[in-house]
Amino acid sequence: MISKHLDKRIKKLKLYDFSFIKLCVIAVTLGIVSGWELFQNWVIGIEWYWFIGAAVIFGILPLKHFLLD
Repeated sequence: MISKHLDKRIKKLKLYDFSFIKLCVIAVTLGIVSGWELFQNWVIGIEWYWFIGAAVIFGILPLKHFLLD
């Protein structure tokens, strides 16, 4: 029931809406990093390649849906 409702709502979104969602997530993340010292220390302490690896892993499924479906 909830899934059908969400599917109907998501279909109403335009391409630029997804861009705004991404920008919102980036802004919130930067706000947390700059305002919360514990999170800032964790982000600085992680090696850069872990973030690249996470981006690749999280990007595989949407890319698969875009190219193969």
